[in-house]
Amino acid sequence: MTPDAQPGTSDAAEARQAVHDLQRYFSDEIAPMMAMDAVETLLEYPASLAATSVQGWVAGQYRGAAAGASVSDCIYHALKKIHLMAELELVDAARIERFLADLGPACLEFCPEAERSGLAESLDRLGEAADAATTAPVEMLHRRAARPGADGAAAQTGPAGGERGVERFGPLLERLLRELPAGSGGVGADPGLLGQAVSSAALSATNGPELERYLARLKDAGVDPAMAEVFRSLGSNLPGWALLADGADGVSKVENRSIRAMHRIVSMAPDPSEGASRLGEMIATAVEQLNDGRLAQAVSMIALAERIVAERSLPGEIVEQVRSREQDRLSADALRTHAENPAKHPLLRTVLEFFPEYRPAALLDALHDDGRGERRKLVLALLEAHGPAARAHVLERLTATVAGDLDDDDGWYRRNLLNLLRRLDRPGDEDVDLEVELVAGLLVPGTPMAVLKEAVAHLGQIRTERSAKALIEVLGAFESMALDGSDPGYGPEDVPVLLDRLCAALARVGTRSATRTIVNHAYRNEPALGSPLARLESLGATDLSGDRELVDSLVQTLRNLLPRKVLGFVPKKHFPQIEAVVQGLAGTPAPLVRTALGEIVERFGDERIGEVAARILAGFDAARTRPSEDAATPADAAQGLSGDLELFGLPNLLQTLSEPSMSGVLTLAERDGRVAATLRLAGGRVLACEVGALRGEAAFYQMFESPVPATFTFRREPPPEGTTDGIDILGSILEGLRRHDELQLVRAVARDGARYRATGKKPTVPGDETDRDLLRGAWSKAAVGTPPDVLEAEAAVDAYRVRRLYAHWIEEGALA
Repeated sequence: MTPDAQPGTSDAAEARQAVHDLQRYFSDEIAPMMAMDAVETLLEYPASLAATSVQGWVAGQYRGAAAGASVSDCIYHALKKIHLMAELELVDAARIERFLADLGPACLEFCPEAERSGLAESLDRLGEAADAATTAPVEMLHRRAARPGADGAAAQTGPAGGERGVERFGPLLERLLRELPAGSGGVGADPGLLGQAVSSAALSATNGPELERYLARLKDAGVDPAMAEVFRSLGSNLPGWALLADGADGVSKVENRSIRAMHRIVSMAPDPSEGASRLGEMIATAVEQLNDGRLAQAVSMIALAERIVAERSLPGEIVEQVRSREQDRLSADALRTHAENPAKHPLLRTVLEFFPEYRPAALLDALHDDGRGERRKLVLALLEAHGPAARAHVLERLTATVAGDLDDDDGWYRRNLLNLLRRLDRPGDEDVDLEVELVAGLLVPGTPMAVLKEAVAHLGQIRTERSAKALIEVLGAFESMALDGSDPGYGPEDVPVLLDRLCAALARVGTRSATRTIVNHAYRNEPALGSPLARLESLGATDLSGDRELVDSLVQTLRNLLPRKVLGFVPKKHFPQIEAVVQGLAGTPAPLVRTALGEIVERFGDERIGEVAARILAGFDAARTRPSEDAATPADAAQGLSGDLELFGLPNLLQTLSEPSMSGVLTLAERDGRVAATLRLAGGRVLACEVGALRGEAAFYQMFESPVPATFTFRREPPPEGTTDGIDILGSILEGLRRHDELQLVRAVARDGARYRATGKKPTVPGDETDRDLLRGAWSKAAVGTPPDVLEAEAAVDAYRVRRLYAHWIEEGALA
């Protein structure tokens, strides 16, 4: 199959570009992450297309540096490079394995017959080989481990892993040494430079011993930083959004360079004890990040720790010791700050689930032991952050208290549990009736009043007939108790206050049986019940128009209470009761109610009851001209889309706005209110983008390369007519993440404020840079000592493109 053939999911132009990029990847002209899209594209084609690409590349090697290699070595190298995508977790491993199962036989067809059997045997063990550097130049082929005499050739091996060239480790190490005072032992090393040197070593190593050799080179050169400093420097390069590698597909699941390096440093430790020590230092760094307010960065590291633990590379007992030790270093103030912001709960949950002391069961134990202490509010806030997971535990504990299986004589634990249950969102599939039955079981005389109040408030939030029935039964029980003079041990004001709360809860439930119960209770003129008629005010937010009989009854009661003049005077004895009935009708704009309120305004306009009635009538009129909530459209709802960029994550936000139906303007604002970026979006594309002086694609990538703490707002607007040009959002997010990742490294090579000079060696063009004007302008300034950060600020392109030029010229020796 040729690149011009028509595939099922990619067009011919994409196929040709993918074949070209794959061959550049085989020759190490581009990094694995830059070749990821090409491999993903070719996975959608028959393996014969990739085989054609391999065959063309192998033929080209005999004109290059690998001319001394056999055809089988070159084929093995190419297929090993494809398999590397799975090893580096850039492409799904299962898809790679299936693809190679077809690609291997296709490549065997053009392998010389004498070498074929040995190559087939090596390909069967492809995933087992661990002798290839991930960034080895093509001169160091991933050679198959041939048996002596196999294919009529001797075994071919490259230099030992620790001796292979590492693309940037050497230059970074040299720069690190130059910037350190003599004999410092690494103390005072720039965190960014140290982190990139170590990450380069970690990402270049293919196994544990090789990583140890790279780290030994640091020590031998006089740089022996503590592992805590290594993780601290790597953590400083994490972006302001959580990037996780495990879980569902999506751009937000792409790891960055620092996370991959941390993973290798821990998982490639020489023994379990050292691995646990490194894991502990990494978690300690995550705790530092959280305590400093960098929640997203902490979450990225904690999620990685969770994945390392799941891989079972370390003994479970040691891991639990690490968790227990590091959880004591979490700042209560930092946890409180994060927990008080509901938008941060999804991120915070990852941290809380990692540490045993902050999981729901342990927090509920703490609440039981110290339900009144200063720590109570923090524990409640952290449990609320857990969301549905905590709710299940709360229901379980509440059931135990009702059954008497948990001690709670003073009721504070039940009160706290009910308070939590009311604040935690209920999953849609949860059995509401069982919950009502459980809470209603607490509403019996003798239960501490604090528990009764919380239980009543909770039932008032559940708007079902079952909840109304439970509240009605309790209201009747406490009415009877008050009228009988029973003494359940409450104070003289407790029962009337509870009756107030019961009526308010019934009003919130709002069923017909609930509202009628309130009215019937109000008509009971019994001093022992307190002021029953005043409890009609709880109906003020309820529209009773659907119950004509009830409205008639209330209006008639109102008329019966209205006084008549006696000898020119108006008796005001019943004015408090009249006001209570008027307030109870405040949510019912029925004609009968309007007429009655109008009469009160006319007769008693100078009195308080007249003023209240006039205010209610004015509210009826205003509501009639106000648009209803039901008339709101999805577009209206989208007008208010806003939030904290750190919490949502720039990749996640843009992915959400990439839906074809989303059209409008996205604005990012810094904490001080200054606009950081403006994007016009439509049809899954960015039609315009502005970041400072940058425009278009450069501005889009700059958002990823130099992220700032910001808030965002999205305002829906109709898409411009006839506009199809622009930046594809989904396709460009991955490139933006890659540039952010790479920029951290090239900035460590080409330092801020550093001045360079031309060495006389002719500069070459890095990667896929094609802008000749940029190349000429950048070289002319770099060669005469313009620092990279100065040119970065002046250029009309994103920071990565400028800094990459400097780094490339430094590494090849054109700049010194």
